[in-house]
Amino acid sequence: MVARATRGLFLAAALLVWGMDPLAAQISSEGSDTHSIISSRAAALGDPYVSEDLEPTVMYWNPAALVRLRRESLFTNFAVELDDANDQLLTENITLPLPAAKGWGFGVGLTITHVGKTTIDGPLDGLAMSIFKVDAAAAAALGNAMSIGGALTLSYGEGGGKRIPVLSGSFGIFYAPDRVFSYGFALHGVGDRIDFGVQDGQTVVSNVSMLKSIESGLTVRSTEKEYQRYQLSIAAQKVFTHSGLTYKGGVEVLPVQFLALRGGYWVGPHSQAARFGAGLIFGSFFIDYAFAPNRLEPRYHQVSLSYDLQPSHAAR
Repeated sequence: MVARATRGLFLAAALLVWGMDPLAAQISSEGSDTHSIISSRAAALGDPYVSEDLEPTVMYWNPAALVRLRRESLFTNFAVELDDANDQLLTENITLPLPAAKGWGFGVGLTITHVGKTTIDGPLDGLAMSIFKVDAAAAAALGNAMSIGGALTLSYGEGGGKRIPVLSGSFGIFYAPDRVFSYGFALHGVGDRIDFGVQDGQTVVSNVSMLKSIESGLTVRSTEKEYQRYQLSIAAQKVFTHSGLTYKGGVEVLPVQFLALRGGYWVGPHSQAARFGAGLIFGSFFIDYAFAPNRLEPRYHQVSLSYDLQPSHAAR
């Protein structure tokens, strides 16, 4: 089984390198709400979570994976996004899987994004806004290996004397023939999102159509056991209205059972960046951290905390 997983890792890495355009670059979250940074582990791996089934935040990338969660956890996340002037956007999130019968999976999430510290004459100087998001997702198994799912997001923005509600959604397919390999496909960007900015010192908030995209990915793990020595995830995303693809890839290594080290990279038509992070495991309690050091794109620091509520459906 280890040899099989190792061959899969080399295959996945070869496919990722073969597909990359060295002149291409693009923000990995294009086609979604770029200011809802949810999972530290996903961020540290470069955002290739469409084929992941670890914990309930997978519903934001591929809701179909909710059926096969390996950890049914209460999940919280705090992120600080920085621009070149060190102005701050803050995002807090809580995500929870809901009890469901075998063959079904449900999840809910609440996300709040608002302005933190700003600098005089900085890009966010004068910005006063907040965005509240409620996500609900459901998935159904199609046999032992495949599942489908969908998610709806209700967003509510306040700022500049305006209050704007918008609705968006996504759809996914998840396939996991065993505990070593898993595959994901998702359609993102159906509906609208809330945009904001500063004009003449005043906050401007508006609703804009999201960029529709499709994304597919592969995750390869070292073993079928719960303790994974290493994992590789890759994904490719196509925004319908843009030329080129966005490629994402990340590696996680556990040198010891309580410590995970992570690195990721994405490259697309307009920009590229590296991501790094680590995780600590204390029984059923998990602490994860991620950061993006590249000044060419929004830098961020984020911390995620999660606690396992019970053995997952997939484990049972």
